[in-house]
Amino acid sequence: MASRADRQDSPLWPLFIGLSLILLAIVPPDTPGGDGESMLAVADSLATGPTFSVDCAVGVPGGDGQCYSNFYPLMSLLAAPIVWLGRTVGSAAGVSPEYAGHLLAFVIPALAAAGAAALAGDLARRLGASRAGVVGVAVAVALCTEMLTYSRSFFAETLAAFCVTLAVWGLTGPPGRRWTGYAGIALAVLAKPQTALFGPAVGLALALHQRRIRPFLECCAATAASSLFFFAYNWHRFGSPTDFGGETRELSASDFAPIDVIEGIGLHTISPGRGFIWFSPVAALGLFLLWRRRRQLIPAVCLAGCLGLVVLYLGNPGTGFNWGSRYVVAMLPLMCLGLVGVTGNLRRVAIALAVLGLVIQIPNVVGFYDRYHREQADIGIDSTDNHWSVSGSQLVNVWPAALRQLDAAGDRDVETVVNGAPERGGTTEDQVLLNIVALWWWGLPAVGVPWAVGLLLCLAMIAAGLIVLAREAGWSGRSERGSPRRRYFSRKALIRSA
Repeated sequence: MASRADRQDSPLWPLFIGLSLILLAIVPPDTPGGDGESMLAVADSLATGPTFSVDCAVGVPGGDGQCYSNFYPLMSLLAAPIVWLGRTVGSAAGVSPEYAGHLLAFVIPALAAAGAAALAGDLARRLGASRAGVVGVAVAVALCTEMLTYSRSFFAETLAAFCVTLAVWGLTGPPGRRWTGYAGIALAVLAKPQTALFGPAVGLALALHQRRIRPFLECCAATAASSLFFFAYNWHRFGSPTDFGGETRELSASDFAPIDVIEGIGLHTISPGRGFIWFSPVAALGLFLLWRRRRQLIPAVCLAGCLGLVVLYLGNPGTGFNWGSRYVVAMLPLMCLGLVGVTGNLRRVAIALAVLGLVIQIPNVVGFYDRYHREQADIGIDSTDNHWSVSGSQLVNVWPAALRQLDAAGDRDVETVVNGAPERGGTTEDQVLLNIVALWWWGLPAVGVPWAVGLLLCLAMIAAGLIVLAREAGWSGRSERGSPRRRYFSRKALIRSA
């Protein structure tokens, strides 16, 4: 069991609060479409029904004649009470209840990203990181990788990242936290069923390290329990436990032919249009450094978990409007743990890659990467056509697309977003959300509040978050003698060295 001092001096809550302030400051007003639109529709139905059925425009026919989302339940279940609250507030404020409910629902992916990063920071502390190093790892995860972009979407990626990081945090910590690890494994499957191999992979790594079979069996049991819940959800929707919503949700052995697996590996790693080494370069460095520490417990579990998370995606690397390698987002907190302890020139390289990663995500903070994909679709180019194209990569072209979105924002009436359901079909010009500033405060004039007030609040929240993180890193200017936590870490370091 952890000592009382150890629990008190954990950096978990300051990290979570600081990162949450930053990510909540930049939530978008709604989702342009795709998975997020479908899962938000389920949350709407639960908040107003309650029912899991949705409009057939965002679902597929179920076993009872109604339509259901063929995506995943956990995001919608968590969002339902928040959407209900948002709809209630929106009605009282005289704005569209749908808009208000969706806006408030975006706290879930933002808080999930902050939570995953904070847990990664605490794991970094266990690996011997300094206070600044702990904050550095957490910031790298939340703000310098694709996690930042997906914290502004209603995809399930950041929620899955939180669940898997919670699992590693619980299973590699004191025995009293083990139940949180099993909960993380179970919740990960409900967030994304493609994580079903994560639990067995982590359990196998623990079993090999501890030289006993029990951890493997317990992790498999957690996966099995949540899988049963998912099968019941499938039965409710589509009348069959193994029907996940049509052929687009099915995998077959033919998907894992050697040539397809090789292509999948390339798409997730080195592809200029999808590969994570381009979109989250600091995580690529972290993965390499994590491998060098593979004989230690936490790195070994993280590596096994990453393998379990990616296996099912090698046969189905995905299509559609994605930013980078969306399917590796759940792995990012685990990969970035390799950054612990970097020194000298390698530390400078890590900082440079982290800054580069932040810059790469910036266009998606003020705009939607969906705009570039929609513009390509308007001229007949499929997103998959640019996976191996340097000149056509969204990494390069998202910048002018974001500028076009900002330029178009001046000519759009924000009331079409705030007081009515925004159009998500048609061309780029037809879609209101792709022609406004993609930040929550842009719609404030529709309720009589200048957008400048929202901008100032946004900047104040970011500044407050940075101050919290700076204090947690030990950059607050307090002396070594006057900082209890510094003395604590110094004593721990002496104990370790002894």
